[in-house]
Amino acid sequence: MAEHSFDLGVNCRGLLDPCCSCGIYAFRDPLEAFVYSMRVRDRLFGMSVEVALGTVSLWGRVIECESGYKAQYAYPRHIYLPASFVRFLPRIRSAFGVTAGVYISSSEDELS
Repeated sequence: MAEHSFDLGVNCRGLLDPCCSCGIYAFRDPLEAFVYSMRVRDRLFGMSVEVALGTVSLWGRVIECESGYKAQYAYPRHIYLPASFVRFLPRIRSAFGVTAGVYISSSEDELS
């Protein structure tokens, strides 16, 4: 469940207000989600940042955004972990009761 964070200061105008950054974000295009995660990694000076990707069900208040959606509630439908986290697949499947798989990591450690 998305929760409103009052720590965001004056820029935050209320949970899921179009001008507020609070909420759970979902991309329309899986490639855009992956590209975004790589940009986050690059902003962290090339540190290895591994993310889980997948599909989600959204409900409650849902707002359409430029690259996808921002929602009040979300639950995973499918989860794909980086290859470096393959050992967590049984735990993820059990915890969420959903299909889980692996995608090839872009981490240099994983490629070497």
